[in-house]
Amino acid sequence: LVAGGLFLVGRALMQRRAAAKAQAAALDTLNRDANRALLGADEALKDAANDVEFAAAQWGDPEVVPYREAIRTADGELRAAFALRQKLDDAYPEKPPERDAMLRQIIARCTTAQQLLDAQEQRFDDLRDLEASAPAQLAALPAAIEALRARCSAAHEVTARLRESYAPSATASIDGNLAEAGKALDASAGEAARGAAVVGARPSEGVVALRRAQEAMARATQLVE
Repeated sequence: LVAGGLFLVGRALMQRRAAAKAQAAALDTLNRDANRALLGADEALKDAANDVEFAAAQWGDPEVVPYREAIRTADGELRAAFALRQKLDDAYPEKPPERDAMLRQIIARCTTAQQLLDAQEQRFDDLRDLEASAPAQLAALPAAIEALRARCSAAHEVTARLRESYAPSATASIDGNLAEAGKALDASAGEAARGAAVVGARPSEGVVALRRAQEAMARATQLVE
């Protein structure tokens, strides 16, 4: 009995030591991941602060409003992450579960900041990619807009028949859709005409007009459908 008891106690101690060692190793890995995330997000934020000024010079201030907002939000996430890092490094050590949760929160905040900045960088990369094809796309837009206007007219006939056959509540969810689609098409046509007029002399301005025309077309298409 004594030997069996000693064996069980010894095995329990070994299991505890192994669990503590595994937990320490996992926290050490998480700590390194959090530090890498902080450094990466900090560098990305510095790069974005420079990139947004170049983007404003190339595409105009209105186009970089979402970029500046993303930078402000990312900066807030990074500040919160650094505050957690400082708390972890102070003279009052946290218990392993709390330390684990704080490290994961640091990584999550840095990831959010990085994703916000990456999305805006991708947006401007897409604009730059459009420069080569912008003249051809702007030339093709008027025909696409007129085709969607024809679909809009057909949709008016469909909704008129529906209103004759069903109660008002049946079509309430689409009331106003076609009027809004018409406004979006007008906006698209205006941007397409503006872009076509300037794309040769000012390519960046033409690309911005193309993107806005495409976005208005997408809104109109959704409403008509």
